[in-house]
Amino acid sequence: MASGRRFADSAYVWSDGKSAVLSGDPMLITMEDGTSTAAFKLKKGDLEIEQTFTLPGDELDVIVEVIKLLNRGSQPVDTARFACGFGKLVHDGHAWLAEVRDSRLVEVPYRCHPETGELRDFTVPELLQTVSWYSPVRSPIYGRQPSTAYGSEAWAWQGAETVLLISKYNADAMEWSVIEPVRQQETGPLKTSLRFGGAARWKLGDPEGAARLAPGASFTFGETRYSLRDGGWREAFADYRAYTQRQGHRLPEDFNSPVHWNELYDNKYFWTVVHDGWHVDRRSVSGVGRSFRQSAGTLPAREKVGRGP
Repeated sequence: MASGRRFADSAYVWSDGKSAVLSGDPMLITMEDGTSTAAFKLKKGDLEIEQTFTLPGDELDVIVEVIKLLNRGSQPVDTARFACGFGKLVHDGHAWLAEVRDSRLVEVPYRCHPETGELRDFTVPELLQTVSWYSPVRSPIYGRQPSTAYGSEAWAWQGAETVLLISKYNADAMEWSVIEPVRQQETGPLKTSLRFGGAARWKLGDPEGAARLAPGASFTFGETRYSLRDGGWREAFADYRAYTQRQGHRLPEDFNSPVHWNELYDNKYFWTVVHDGWHVDRRSVSGVGRSFRQSAGTLPAREKVGRGP
């Protein structure tokens, strides 16, 4: 697909500001189903980086990137601040560049924040002038922590006619698709680029396994999927839903549970219900007119009174 947009226009960006050194020749592989992979081995001191880009044979206009770190040295390596990704110049030190000024970055799958209700749909200037934050525990009321990076399960980068979905998927660890401003001033005015895709740790330092590598140890970040589609954020959301369903995140076809019950501890009524050791009665606040009988003999004390940790 020809989008007419340049999503990346700089050298690949590394968090230490230094280029990685190519080690050996790249490996280029084409499978019978049309899938093509380019694999690179790079070096940063004792840290070896394996970077692969795959064009799936069964998907058009999709690139999948995977980053693997290996410690080839005899001493532990601190990789807590490791980050990398593509770079896009957005501000030349004087003004926002026209090609990105009106493009939009939308958080996927929560265009509205699930806890605050805030709209998470920004132009590039709006995003970079908005303070990024996260909550170290389950709700923003417990204290927001500021961050220099912006994280989401995926981002929809929407232009006039096309949208680029930048998603992160890791089945083994907590990980996000991270966007972070990178400011550079070699000569002249201070310029700002966006680093996106690639790999990075976020929030309290997840994925935790990427923080420190013992000698001989390795860590593979989750795959980053770049998917270009006609349309806007709705088409990106549909593409993300289809992708996660292919990963198994859906109900089985024969799912037909007669009863589906769960205690939602973050329900806004939780802290105001009438309860005792045997009942949780929500009639006084919700008007539902139902009570849930719990067995005091089988539930821990905390659950008998319906209180969270």
